[in-house]
Amino acid sequence: MKKIIVIFFILFPFWLTADDNEIVTLFDNANKAYSENKYDEAIDNYLKIKELGYESAELYYNIGNAYFKNKKIAYSILFYEKAKILDPNNEKINHNLIFANQYVPDKIETVQGFFIDEFFFKIINSQNVDSWAYMSIFFFCAALVLLLIVFFNRVLLFRKIGLFMTTIFLAISITSYVFADKMQEQTTGENAAIIINTVTVKSSPDNMSTDLFILNQGVKVKLEDKLNDWYEIKLADGRIGWILKTNFEII
Repeated sequence: MKKIIVIFFILFPFWLTADDNEIVTLFDNANKAYSENKYDEAIDNYLKIKELGYESAELYYNIGNAYFKNKKIAYSILFYEKAKILDPNNEKINHNLIFANQYVPDKIETVQGFFIDEFFFKIINSQNVDSWAYMSIFFFCAALVLLLIVFFNRVLLFRKIGLFMTTIFLAISITSYVFADKMQEQTTGENAAIIINTVTVKSSPDNMSTDLFILNQGVKVKLEDKLNDWYEIKLADGRIGWILKTNFEII
């Protein structure tokens, strides 16, 4: 057994791909730079990891921290939001996101419609995509098993209870599937963004259109529509307007 363990640790480094080795090196370099207060260097190394196609809540959290230390609040919020999507219940991520948002000058009140959206958003984000998917599969399989048991059982009361529970299980399965789909949409979709440049919001997708209001860096917006390089955005208070793509980053 000891020989097997020794062989494993001798061969393990060769099992790593070139990208894996590079990611480990970049992580070490980034963490070292961060600890030495070299935040530009840390950000550069973290972003190189992202460019290699690797993503994790920890990576985005570290990027957010480096940007915050570098006083680039909008980008710190952007990456905290990315980290939150992957790990919605992480206390450190949520705490730092709330803290970073305190530095955003715009204090946007949430209207009633958005309050309802936020309520369901919190429920959906209480679990990650995989958890909702596994839950959907589990309750669907449980409903099928229960349905088979009911089918072969001749006791009327048991059949009624079984059919009722089957309906409940199917409802939970369908709901979990919908939540998983919504969570996946948040992860891969382009429905939310962070303002990275202070921008004047226009009434229509045209530089000559009416100025509506100004948004500062760090504000989170919902993307409603698109026309060429212009995007229609919606704020939590219900205000709507148009801005150019160069003024925001998609979460």
